[in-house]
Amino acid sequence: MNNNDSGRSAMMKAVLLYLLRPMAALAATTTNLTTTGCVDASGLQKCLDDVAFTGKTCLDNARKAGSQAETIARGCVYYTDNINCYSASCWNRVYECEYKKYVYEYLKNCETAKLPLPYFPVPDNAQDACSCNLGKVYQTFLNSLNEGTSCIKGSSSFGARDALESINKIVACECCAISGALSGIYETCPDTDPDLVGLSYVSQLETLYNQPFSACGTYMSSYDCQKDLGFTAASSYISPGSALTTGKGSLLDGSGSVTSPGSGSVFSYTNLADSVVYTISTASASGNHNSGGSRSSSGSAQASATGCKSSDEKGVAAIGISGEQAKAPCWWFLHFLWLFYRRLKGFILVFGISHIFAKRNVSGGPSTF
Repeated sequence: MNNNDSGRSAMMKAVLLYLLRPMAALAATTTNLTTTGCVDASGLQKCLDDVAFTGKTCLDNARKAGSQAETIARGCVYYTDNINCYSASCWNRVYECEYKKYVYEYLKNCETAKLPLPYFPVPDNAQDACSCNLGKVYQTFLNSLNEGTSCIKGSSSFGARDALESINKIVACECCAISGALSGIYETCPDTDPDLVGLSYVSQLETLYNQPFSACGTYMSSYDCQKDLGFTAASSYISPGSALTTGKGSLLDGSGSVTSPGSGSVFSYTNLADSVVYTISTASASGNHNSGGSRSSSGSAQASATGCKSSDEKGVAAIGISGEQAKAPCWWFLHFLWLFYRRLKGFILVFGISHIFAKRNVSGGPSTF
């Protein structure tokens, strides 16, 4: 994917996220991480408390300064730091629904959030795993969005002769993106109540495209999502007329237990949201952290960071917003203009074709190109 495609994907995700929630709500979470049953419950609690204290201090400073960008960034960092805490001190529960819902919430609420993240999605056949692999649902959703962007770009045409076909194909691209996201839910979690795993956000995708899925039947009959448009995010694509069996189940943790950290006693990952490398030193069953990490405190995350930091140098690093990230709140607006232009272009092309038809018919000329 080139830089332009990546930028468009980022902007499309930002627009979708803007539709899903007010940006000021980033600092609040609806899923809480608990310490019950964790290998190092006390260490996790201390880490979460440190994150909360640092977050409150940074948010207070940002609000006093009137910095909306910093307020939004702090909300994203709050999620990231808590994920790191959990990965270090509660690695035995990272496949459970609680952690998966928290990461899923972060990815939906923070417009700079990106994969990879620790233990997300769940590997196949994992012990104590959530009944619905939210990581796979999210990946299918995001891949559908990205493929929709590429499809729309490849379907655009400025030639009047192909204008109507181009417009129909663009709508088909939008329909297939919506279908892919919807199919990901029903394929991955057929027994789970879809409202629990992102069905409402598929509706927001319809809003983003200004295209109700119920009106996609004709376009999906004319264009095969996989064969004609190259979609691969889902293994099959639901159409408006598809007979669906809606699951009713809740999100439940599976059987078994995790007895060792899936990523090893010490591991690092690059958080693509802030370009920071975090090193996680996991706790042993006794609550002590394994040696070998760059920091040994609970939920440690070694990072070269700028912005608001914890006053405790052994605490969790908190990353502020800088550079290109400071422009993130504008992404939704830029892409809104792009979408508006695309719709306006289609209208102008259709109007122009109609005008040409009318003019040629009046003058007695041919009504075909």
